[in-house]
Amino acid sequence: MIDDAGRMSRRDATADRLVRLRDEASRFVDAVLDGSGATSVEARRAAFAGRADDPAVVRYLGVVRKHAYRVTDEEVDRLRKTGLDDDAVFELTVAAALGAAVARLRAGLSLLGREP
Repeated sequence: MIDDAGRMSRRDATADRLVRLRDEASRFVDAVLDGSGATSVEARRAAFAGRADDPAVVRYLGVVRKHAYRVTDEEVDRLRKTGLDDDAVFELTVAAALGAAVARLRAGLSLLGREP
């Protein structure tokens, strides 16, 4: 709501900022998942959801999604042995981490009775 002096209320300003942040976050997710890259859109979307066809990739994605600080050089080397290059590993890592973050955000917001 805008008062007589043309100022927006603090609540409206916060709500407006949250809408902008939600829109920017959505564009970021779209760019990570749907942009061009070393991996296919399908592979990045699967990683976002924590899925993959290769068991070594599934294991790695699980570590990234649940305990990212535990990722080791050995795990990355295992992925390289499956034929993935560093760009592909990076893209799958970002997609998996982003997917986990979005899932946690949605869970938290639902506890507060809000939509993401």
